[in-house]
Amino acid sequence: MKKKQICLLGCKSLGLSAIFIVMFLIGLYSVADAFTIPTGTEDYDLRWDNSFRYNYGIRLKHPDAAIINNLNIDDGDRNFDKGEVTNRLDILSEFDFRYKKDYGFRVSGAFWYDQAYYNGVKNTNVLSSNTLDNNGNQVLGFGDKAKKYSGGPDVEILDAFVFGKVMLPGDMPLSVKVGRHTVYWGEAFLFGGAINGLSYGQLPIDLAKAFGSPGSEIKELFRPLGNVDAILSINPQLSIFGQWFFQFEGYRFPESGSYLNNADMLDKGSIGLVLAPGFAATHGNDSLPQATKNWGIGMKWTPEFLDDATFGFYYRKTSDMFFQLHLDTNTFQFASAYADGVEIYGISFGKRVGPFAVGAEYSRRHNMPLQSSLVMAPGLPTDGDTWGARGDTQNAVLNIWSLVPKALWWESANFIFETNWCQWDKITSDPYNVFLGRDGYDAIDRVTKNAVGISINFTQYWYQVLPGWDLNVPLTYSRGIAGTSALLFSDTYNAGSMSAGVGVQIYGKYDLSLVYNHYFGNYDTNPATGALSANRGSFATLSDRDWIAFTFKFQI
Repeated sequence: MKKKQICLLGCKSLGLSAIFIVMFLIGLYSVADAFTIPTGTEDYDLRWDNSFRYNYGIRLKHPDAAIINNLNIDDGDRNFDKGEVTNRLDILSEFDFRYKKDYGFRVSGAFWYDQAYYNGVKNTNVLSSNTLDNNGNQVLGFGDKAKKYSGGPDVEILDAFVFGKVMLPGDMPLSVKVGRHTVYWGEAFLFGGAINGLSYGQLPIDLAKAFGSPGSEIKELFRPLGNVDAILSINPQLSIFGQWFFQFEGYRFPESGSYLNNADMLDKGSIGLVLAPGFAATHGNDSLPQATKNWGIGMKWTPEFLDDATFGFYYRKTSDMFFQLHLDTNTFQFASAYADGVEIYGISFGKRVGPFAVGAEYSRRHNMPLQSSLVMAPGLPTDGDTWGARGDTQNAVLNIWSLVPKALWWESANFIFETNWCQWDKITSDPYNVFLGRDGYDAIDRVTKNAVGISINFTQYWYQVLPGWDLNVPLTYSRGIAGTSALLFSDTYNAGSMSAGVGVQIYGKYDLSLVYNHYFGNYDTNPATGALSANRGSFATLSDRDWIAFTFKFQI
């Protein structure tokens, strides 16, 4: 991109980006409602929605010496000192076509551009840079993948599916969707519930968004995959459903070198694992599962005698969308192994109880990949296999949601509380003795038999504080309150995230907010080097990256 073009998208003026100014001018002439395209007949419905969001973020702390002295978690920290960490425009475009309300298709796509990734090289430490460009050359600052997925400008297709409904004999409607779309089962609301819930492995989670937007709901974090989803309504009380995938994708991490990346070897920019200063293992061939081995069936039952209570019963055969790291001691290449053959059996329950909506899940997982050390062995596992630890676990999720009536401090409020639990029962495979709960392992990240975490979202509202202005104060908090989970990126004692902010909606069209984000967790350091040597929870390596985010968004 030419310098003149970059300036048009991202030059600063009085501390604000030109992106915000352009968006504000567009917003002045926009309407909040979705755009319905007239067709001249009731048989066809056409809608085209476009959502614009601008974010400007500022880091509040200098990098922590212990974190930047660890050569495999320092790139994102070195690239962003105090000051600007994001100056980003996002556009989400959604097109829906429906024929007689029963048939149609949907396509959506995203565009993003972040000027913060084009402000010059920040990391000048040649010995610790884990990133290469697309030609295999070491680079300082941001690799090509970080520029593509974090900086842009770039676009991607999200939803792309067709749907239809037919009436089977006995007045039983059958609804089918085919293509890239998101469907998740169970009752979980928040990120911790997604890791411990029935939907685990059903769809990949965007961890870049989960870390960057604390308190995000599951529906905001799931990424669509190609699949066939069908629901047969036998009667108003009973339905059965199934899903089969023909596409696989792992969880999306913040790219290596991006602000919230907490491990340099992760995701598409994971092209270097520093074994010693100046010596890095390159990325070999990852072990990927066969997409078609991911499928599931279920049933929902809403008995009349229990007054809107709903029970769910599920079986899923899935692939892990997290990976375990392996190092080939013959070639000194490392690779990510995504294991298949994970079985999940579960039940769910949902019901309104007075002003509260209560949801609960319980599941058992067989052959589940568990938290493991780096596997160092000759060779690399074949597709769908892993040499890390696997085992059987029990998992549960409980949440309570409510609209809180007017009180002394607010006119209304929205409250979500969720807690999750994991217990590992037995190890089914651990050929290289790398399980972080093994006998004799006593580092700070040691896995415990049980782990419990909580998440809270609480938003207060005040209406018409000024003519046409509605005020809100969102608060989020998540924390491991007992033990260290055997599941990757799950609950760890005394580790988590929180955010607090203030927002305003103007004339029901424009949303502006200012939010403070904080991450916390404990870690140990190497006495000789002072570098972080082991951490309790993934948020521990982000504990020096508090930041404030300003957001402006609207829809046309």
